[in-house]
Amino acid sequence: MPTQTNTGHNNTASNTQDVEVGPLQNQRHAEQVAADYVRNHPECEWTGHWNTTMPGVMSVIQIRRCAETPEIDVGEFVWVQQPNSESPTASTKKKETTKSKADSLNSSAVSELVKMFPDTTESIISNKLKDNNNDVDKTVDDLLQVTPESAEMLDENQRPTTSSNSYLPTCPICWEAMNPPKRIFQCSNGHLVCEVCRSQPEIRGCPTCRQPIMGRATAMEQLLADLQNGEQSKN
Repeated sequence: MPTQTNTGHNNTASNTQDVEVGPLQNQRHAEQVAADYVRNHPECEWTGHWNTTMPGVMSVIQIRRCAETPEIDVGEFVWVQQPNSESPTASTKKKETTKSKADSLNSSAVSELVKMFPDTTESIISNKLKDNNNDVDKTVDDLLQVTPESAEMLDENQRPTTSSNSYLPTCPICWEAMNPPKRIFQCSNGHLVCEVCRSQPEIRGCPTCRQPIMGRATAMEQLLADLQNGEQSKN
């Protein structure tokens, strides 16, 4: 018969208690059963003691609750709060705060974009910003591609200074003046783009209306050449 220690059914002072585990045959059997119990109840540890209460029918092992894991008793259910873990309420509040900050930043970005693109509805801008994970720069690039006449919506003070000849059109991509003898291309709606930008592989259509670029704008090239010759003759 193995050595047994009777500690009583419950010992509040030492924070230990006896747990019924069925019949135990010997010390080795008690160690195996206690190890299984502790594995399923990580908030507890075995004290090394066990006792047979009814020979061949029932035995108990003595376990001790870890001091650093306070128990919260709810009826018959015991919930053990793990160390350094957030309570469900704190976690929920943290998520709500993070979402509130993200919504505030999104709303501010949408307002700024609405000012830049007044002819575009707020819902379209908001959806674009959401699709780009709140990347404002990428959203601006997308809106420039899909919004008709968006190039004219930019602040004039932000555009690079071009030629002093105000009659010269500027390329909506590089903002360079398309002065003769530069070749000029146009889309089916008549929007212009310079030859250098037209040859770029990433330019697949008109940057203003996204229509196909049809070919040379020879009439515009001739008009600009005549205007330039007229200006030179005056000087």
